Amino acid sequence: MINKYLQRIASLLMLFCATPLLAATLAVNPTSVNYQAGSGVFLNVSWEVTTVGNGGGTAISSVGTFTLSPDPSTAIATRNTTLSASSPPAGTISIGEFFQLPASVENYLQQNTPATIYYYRDFIAGSEGTTPPAFLQINITYPQPPTTGGGGSGGTLLPNTESVLTLSRIALRFSDNSIAKLIPPGAGLSAVAEINYSGTGLLDAVWEVADPTSTRGGAPFFIPVKVVRQYLGVGGRIYLQSPALPTRRSGDYLLRLTIRQPAGNLNVPVLRYTVTPSADSVQDSRLPPVKLLSPAPGALLTEQVQFSWRSVKGAKAYQLELYPAPDNGSQPDDASVSDDIPASGILVPGNRTAIGLGALSRSHLQHGKTYYWRVLAIGTNGKLLSRSLLREIRAP
Repeated sequence: MINKYLQRIASLLMLFCATPLLAATLAVNPTSVNYQAGSGVFLNVSWEVTTVGNGGGTAISSVGTFTLSPDPSTAIATRNTTLSASSPPAGTISIGEFFQLPASVENYLQQNTPATIYYYRDFIAGSEGTTPPAFLQINITYPQPPTTGGGGSGGTLLPNTESVLTLSRIALRFSDNSIAKLIPPGAGLSAVAEINYSGTGLLDAVWEVADPTSTRGGAPFFIPVKVVRQYLGVGGRIYLQSPALPTRRSGDYLLRLTIRQPAGNLNVPVLRYTVTPSADSVQDSRLPPVKLLSPAPGALLTEQVQFSWRSVKGAKAYQLELYPAPDNGSQPDDASVSDDIPASGILVPGNRTAIGLGALSRSHLQHGKTYYWRVLAIGTNGKLLSRSLLREIRAP
C-alpha cells in the first residue's frame, strides 16, 4: 500500500516537472556600453521582453535602478521613468530607452570612481508575472588633466589653453521644462541646469535660493542650498539636478546656480517660482486661446515695449515665454517648441494682463535675433488653462 502511494507521488512529481511553467524573460541590447564620466552623453538601449503563451496585455516597468554589481541589493540610484508596450500572448517585443545618467550617479562616479556600474530593469508581462532583471553593464572611464612628460606621477598641468575649462552657456529650467512655476505649499519641485562648456577642469558651483522674506521688497538675499564640485572632461554639455527646493512658505522665490570656478563673465539666469495657497478649482478648463494684444507681430523689443493680453477666466497667474526662431527660418508652433527650453520669460500675477520685460529677462536674448513669444494662463495648483499662439518679435 505504501509502495503504491509513493509511486503515485512520484508520478505526480514527474508530471509536474515535465509541464513547463509559463514565465516571461527579459534581455537588454546591447549588454555593455562605454561611458566617460561627466560627458553627459545619452545612452540608448532596448529591453526585449519574451512571453511564452500567456503574456498578452501590457509589459510595463516603472523604475530603472543603477547598481554596483549585477545584484539588486547594491543599488546607488534610481530612474523613476515608466516604460511600457503592448505585449503579445507569445513572442518578443522590444522597448527602447534613451536616457542620461542622473546627476546623483554622476556625482557618485566623481567621488568613488568605480570602473563599472550596472543599470537594470524588470518588467511585468501579463499573466506571466514579473521577469527576472536584465542588467546593462556600463564601463566607466575618467578624463585625466593633461600633464607634462617626465615619467612620474608628479607631473604638472600643461599651459595649453585648449585644456582650460570654459563655460559658454547656462540655461535653467524646472523639471517639466518650464521657466516659471505657480504651485501650492509643500509641493515637490526641482530644477535642472544645462551647461555648455569646452576644455576640461573643475566646476565649482552652488545652488542658491532667495525666499519670500527677501523677495517681498528690496534686494533678494540668496542662501546656498547645495554645493556642486565636479571635474568636467571632453568639452560638451552637462546637466546638473538641483536639490529639492523649498516650497512651504507662500510667496515668490528666486533660484540660481552661481559659478565659483571657472571664473568668467557669463550671465547667470534666475528662475522664479511662486507658492500660493490652494484656491477653488476652476470649473471650465477648456477655454479659448489667450488673446494677445501687443506688441504687434514683428515689433522691435525695446525697453518701452509692453506685452499685453486679454484676461482669462480663473487664471491665477500668466507665464510669458520667448523662444528663439528656428535656424531654418520657419515659424514655430506649439508642437515644435513643446520640448524646448524658453530663452527667457517671466511669471505675472493673475490680476495683471500687461508687463514689460526687465533687464534681467532681456539679458538672456541675443542682439539682432528673432524670437517668438506666447502667454500661458495658469490656474489653481499650477494647472495650465490655455495658451496663446506664438507671435514674432525682434531683439534690437
